[in-house]
Amino acid sequence: MAANASALGRRAAWALPVLTLVPALLLGSVTLRTIYTDFPGPSIYQQARASMNEGTRMLAVGSSLVRSGLRPSLFSVPTVNLAPNWSGYDLMELLFMRALERCPRTRWLLIELDNHGLLTDRRAHSTDFRQLYELGVRRRDVVPGRIEALRLFLRDNVVCFPFFYLRRLTPVELAWRRDAPAIQREPGFWAHELRMTTDLLAERDFAADEQYLGAACEKINRTALQEMINRARARHIQPVFIRMPQLEAYYKARSADWWRKEDELVRLVKETLGEQAVILDCRRMVELKEYHFGDTRHLNVEGATLFTREIDKILKSRFEEYGR
Repeated sequence: MAANASALGRRAAWALPVLTLVPALLLGSVTLRTIYTDFPGPSIYQQARASMNEGTRMLAVGSSLVRSGLRPSLFSVPTVNLAPNWSGYDLMELLFMRALERCPRTRWLLIELDNHGLLTDRRAHSTDFRQLYELGVRRRDVVPGRIEALRLFLRDNVVCFPFFYLRRLTPVELAWRRDAPAIQREPGFWAHELRMTTDLLAERDFAADEQYLGAACEKINRTALQEMINRARARHIQPVFIRMPQLEAYYKARSADWWRKEDELVRLVKETLGEQAVILDCRRMVELKEYHFGDTRHLNVEGATLFTREIDKILKSRFEEYGR
């Protein structure tokens, strides 16, 4: 009898940590998701996917510059913004391909045209693929093998969430979160209401993007861009390339190598599409001022509203059937 009691005690000793740990992990996951995502409501990416249908006429792909720069609701045709936080052309092409399954009548494709699409390795930068899954990308689309698939499953699992995001739950981060400027959201779009000022600019690092020059993913992204163009042409979809707005200070801080690489990208598009190439160079758009930006690269809500309306006007003037 004493032996049975001893065995029962040992089992209880193992069970107690497990019964304590699992609820703690679930509570931590819910807490972190509530603070850092749209949980428990649908995210902007889930909303974007839900808005896809046969009536969709235009898709937009790009990085966070597009996510915070183009407001789908302000275009004259039904539009879906497919831009996650980070995206090279390989993932833009993948997002475009999956969106076409739900949006077969797409007529226009807005594509961010800059070095971010060429030099960004989304798999290397991301710590969370949920944005892609919520936009319609399948897990097998971004996972090269079974071991990696298992690793991602564990990392994306609700119970394991706190292990990978616990570093965010710090007093400094929470204080920043409380003091953060208001954010405006709609399906596929969010941007700060913060207005950039000269004092805020003085605190920012404009040289950070230069580190991506010479990235190993360049060839993959270049090939994916050409494949995306070819896929669009095969479906009689008009690609419209946008060189996104930039602060004057950011523009001047770029090196000659940076602009040389981006000029090569522009030439690639022109050579691929010929006379059908539509490239809107909005880098120095005079209507956009310093206060239309929320940081060194991203437009704020006011800037995105103005910019989207300007792009809409340009599309109306370029394409007779647009907005009709």
